[in-house]
Amino acid sequence: MASLVAASPTPRDEELELLQSMYYGDELQISPSDPHSATIHLSLDPPPPSPPDPITISVSLSLPPAFPSVPPSISLQSPSMLKSSLQLLTSKTLTHLSEELSDGNENLALAAVSFVRDELESSSSSSYLSAAPTPPPAASVDTAKKERAKKNQQQFMREWCSFVSLYKESYASGPNRYEVLLDLANGRGLKITGMAIAGKPGGLVVEGGEGDVLEFMHLIRTDFFETLNPRGRKVTTRWQERLPDDRLEDERECALAMRRLEAHRADGGEAALGESKKAQREREMREESARKDGEFVDGYAKKYGGVLAEAHIEAALASSGFQGELSAVDIDGLRAFPDFSIFAKTDYESNTQEAAKLFKSKGLMDGFDAMFAYRYS
Repeated sequence: MASLVAASPTPRDEELELLQSMYYGDELQISPSDPHSATIHLSLDPPPPSPPDPITISVSLSLPPAFPSVPPSISLQSPSMLKSSLQLLTSKTLTHLSEELSDGNENLALAAVSFVRDELESSSSSSYLSAAPTPPPAASVDTAKKERAKKNQQQFMREWCSFVSLYKESYASGPNRYEVLLDLANGRGLKITGMAIAGKPGGLVVEGGEGDVLEFMHLIRTDFFETLNPRGRKVTTRWQERLPDDRLEDERECALAMRRLEAHRADGGEAALGESKKAQREREMREESARKDGEFVDGYAKKYGGVLAEAHIEAALASSGFQGELSAVDIDGLRAFPDFSIFAKTDYESNTQEAAKLFKSKGLMDGFDAMFAYRYS
């Protein structure tokens, strides 16, 4: 009887698997008629003086049978760019692939996508997006700061991301990546807390006012990406938490309900001998109020994963609740991290497992799983 032997994956198969490990869901579409053709949909943030809105561009790739000895064919589509600009970018991408092929790079599909991303998120992006870029007004920096401050007052934000890999060393005698991350978090006027987790894959959780978090993530995709090999220039947002969704008000109401329940238990609430009808009605009203308070506290615990600790009760009672904007005290009270740090062990293989213990102790496993579970599912 002839034995069945599974066919070894071809370079085309391996390249598609690499793309699928980096782009997920709607980001990547495999052609139903050709398993070696794919389209990657990118949403990019070009630096000024380009338009402030994100650029959407689709990179369609077809890997020939002789891949990687023969580079993939490429087609670019974008509602944000003129046809002439797309032709220019396509030409530059093909030239870049020829250079990569000469250098022995076999991941040419990934190199093409990375080149398109880098071109549109670098200072050269204006040459593709407008024929005559105008310099930003002098007040643009102040305007950006005011806009960021406004967003900070509107919402607290915690973003969970994953990197293809995150290591200290740069690919070519460049800066220490950990120092770059710490500078972006602490040296750019942003009030950012959170943690980066070294390894392959790497993780990132960052929190603060919404405006600060959005600015930090923009810096990650520009300044930090400059320290990475093009193959590693990929950070994917796995989950975003934005507060209040009513949580600040819920915390205050829960704290008040817990204090009322404490007072009710201390009072005893039992009927007294010879109790008058008026006293009976008042007692029944207190019992009904306690029942509703208990239901609210139980509902809060189910919604947010537990009741408030004593210190958190005091903080919630001291807060004015959400009244249209957040104070710095409100934002600091929502933080799970005291500062921004790098979690890195010498043994990268066990780094994720060690980090999981820390996040579990903080009650943040939902976010941790969002960062890493996709990789092991």
